[in-house]
Amino acid sequence: MSKLVETSDAGHVRTIRLNRPEKKNALSQQLAWGVIAAIDEAARDDNVWVVALTGSGDAFCAGLDLSGAEPYHPDSAMTAQLDDISWVGQFVLALRKRCDKPVVGGINGVAVGAGLAFA
Repeated sequence: MSKLVETSDAGHVRTIRLNRPEKKNALSQQLAWGVIAAIDEAARDDNVWVVALTGSGDAFCAGLDLSGAEPYHPDSAMTAQLDDISWVGQFVLALRKRCDKPVVGGINGVAVGAGLAFA
């Protein structure tokens, strides 16, 4: 299985790529938390001046994956139970509060539902 989130650097630009092309990059909980972790990592890296978000394949993000995957949270079960904003709120905090660098979107195809909000 490939990595759900791929990162690469070109100069001072960190590209974060959603990597579920077979699902049009639909957001599973694992993918969503992976993007949040990648943004937080870019925010802490002084060599990164700009963060670019894009999707792999022919879609940016086809929204929320409703296929019924197992719940996922990167923290302990106790923390997950107490987390009242989950990944949805963490997206906003990561992009708007914790990352003070410009974040640009490479919207390379369809952006629907949660993917449109993300874009």
